Amino acid sequence: LMFDPVMAFRPDFHLVQQAYRNGEWPLWNPLEYTGMPLLANCQSSVFYPSRLVLLFLDVDTAMTLFILLKLWICGATAYLAARLLRLSIQAARFFSIAWMLGGFCLVWAYWPETDVAGWVPVLFVGLEFLFDGRYRRGFFTTALGATLVLIAGHPEVAFAVCSGMGLYFLARLVWERRWGAALWKPIAIASAAWTLALLVYGVQLFTFIEYLANSATFAQRDDMPLTGGALISFWIPRFFGTNAEGTFWDKAKYNSNLTIEHYQGMAVWLGIMLILAGVAASYRTKANRARIAALLTAIALGVLISLDFTTFKWVHNLFLFNSLLKLYHIFFTLFALPLLGAIGLERWFSQPRRLREAAWVIPLIAIVVLLTGFLLWFNRGLLSIAGLTGYVHRQVLIAAVFAGLVVLIAVLSCLWRRPKVWWGALTAVLAADLLIACHGLNPTLPRDVVFPDTPLLEFLRDQPQPCRVGVSEAYIASGTVCNYGIEEWLGYDGLFPERIIRFQTELGTHLWDTMEPACSVRYYLNDPRFDARFPIEELTESGAIRYLKTLDELEIYENVRAFPRAYLVGRIEAIRDTDALFARMLEDDYEPGRCVVTHEPPPGPLPESSAADLGEAAIIRHDATHVTVEVAAKEDAVLVLSDAYYPGWQARIDGQPAEVFPAYYAFRGVLVPAGNHAVEFLYRPASARWGLVVSTLALLAGLAAGLWCVRRRGPARGRLS
Repeated sequence: LMFDPVMAFRPDFHLVQQAYRNGEWPLWNPLEYTGMPLLANCQSSVFYPSRLVLLFLDVDTAMTLFILLKLWICGATAYLAARLLRLSIQAARFFSIAWMLGGFCLVWAYWPETDVAGWVPVLFVGLEFLFDGRYRRGFFTTALGATLVLIAGHPEVAFAVCSGMGLYFLARLVWERRWGAALWKPIAIASAAWTLALLVYGVQLFTFIEYLANSATFAQRDDMPLTGGALISFWIPRFFGTNAEGTFWDKAKYNSNLTIEHYQGMAVWLGIMLILAGVAASYRTKANRARIAALLTAIALGVLISLDFTTFKWVHNLFLFNSLLKLYHIFFTLFALPLLGAIGLERWFSQPRRLREAAWVIPLIAIVVLLTGFLLWFNRGLLSIAGLTGYVHRQVLIAAVFAGLVVLIAVLSCLWRRPKVWWGALTAVLAADLLIACHGLNPTLPRDVVFPDTPLLEFLRDQPQPCRVGVSEAYIASGTVCNYGIEEWLGYDGLFPERIIRFQTELGTHLWDTMEPACSVRYYLNDPRFDARFPIEELTESGAIRYLKTLDELEIYENVRAFPRAYLVGRIEAIRDTDALFARMLEDDYEPGRCVVTHEPPPGPLPESSAADLGEAAIIRHDATHVTVEVAAKEDAVLVLSDAYYPGWQARIDGQPAEVFPAYYAFRGVLVPAGNHAVEFLYRPASARWGLVVSTLALLAGLAAGLWCVRRRGPARGRLS
């Protein structure tokens, strides 16, 4: 669970902080994969309001604050939503705890998933305003919730939750049998609110779409549906064990968080059982009955789609849905369950109850008990082989204890009518239940062991910059050294830039034959305790690399044959077909230092020099979005900068625009005339410029419309019942 926060989010926050403090836009990450987008990677969440604390705090303190703040936001917005839905203070507190400490929010607290979750209640209330006929409030609340859900930093989770909420929206329209204006107005206003939110989000949306189009990971993802047996984790969170304890035995999932996230607490299930048993079905108003029916409908559909139920297989082939993990479709269900539980308990405590009314939940409890018993029996052999029978039995017992406590509270509430006392007891049991269920899944570290300085890292940071290092060859996880501001040859990201990934994939181990020097990797690390990941002996014997020293038990090899970061080449060979382009780079007689191959040649005559000495190129500035190279060319040549070629990178020679083209498919090239010149590479993506214009105009338009509505506000129409 800690991998992405450590290898992806923390480096991104460092880069965002550096850009903020330099008064720049955090557009580009120069530390991984020879450079890749930063703003366009939505998980950098550049525009999320809490990120402003990076201006004042160190990254680790800021990340701790982010985690605590996002959980508080989940609780605060859930409480506010419940009160706006006319639930009592006690029910609102219950829902607040259930959502804030529920499996989904707590398990993924280190990830952007919980940032998204914090604003789902706001979005839900916006839809409820629309159903209640309060269209202006509905429009602005929906637009606010949608905007914050989007900028929170996880597009897949945002899409999954909002598509589930769309199912609820449609089900609500059907259950209320709306027609005419009562039908089209909520649809039209919700659509307008989402349009405004997407436009406000434009600066990140436009760059994200551009990144998708230039990524290696935008492909159909049809794996990982939920299994029927996994549904037991709705009631017994650790039935399948945990990765943290080394007890996880459900090999159909790649980690235990994907099952434990389902758990919302036994007290929530008590409220839902009361609804299913009919106790809360006799709600006073038609609107509340429709809300309950629509929530149940959305919950059922979310589960069936996540299970890849045959009837709903077509859903996974829809546009955007085909890039979503199937189990993501259950995310709105995980929000709807605690809300439904709070509604059921609210109705239960709203009037005196008799014991026989509580008895209606017994058949439902019996079904759960039988299902649990069947799964224990069905998996008895596997549990015995894994030596986990006792562990699973303990988890079943813990769940039974909490189930017994909440049923006991319901029974006692029939005998002694003190609703506030029983609400408090249920909320306390709920909090304890959820904290025990998720205990140990979010590890913490003292500050002094988080990325300590070591002799090896000090050596790498002291090298003249820019300095690219190969660290994965020493079995160091990609993304690690970026936390120190050290540039590595590989990297880690939610998306991966297509050009450098294809460059590495197509060349494979043959990279070491001819093309490796063009990658400008100055040092490679090797761990002598393991098999070498690159041909050390052959490269050492040929003089291509040389052993430098050993620090922190890792060997440092200097790459003697590595080209400078910026260098001149005398000839261009244009090969339009990319397969043929890579085939040419794989030929034994190909010399990248004498000939640049490209599939997109620049306009005009191409240099064809065979001279060995073309002059010099020296980098005098290398920032994230601005690189300056001083060139002294003896004749017309190609300046190659072995940083990533990507849309938005522009070049200027002595202040005049110049064409940037892809050198060797992955790097930047520009034609330079003979003489002394200053060549600047600037990252100025049109997607960010136009996105910023659209976002600014949309935000101003939304604020102006809000002020206009406030000034013309008339008496409130209706209320949420």
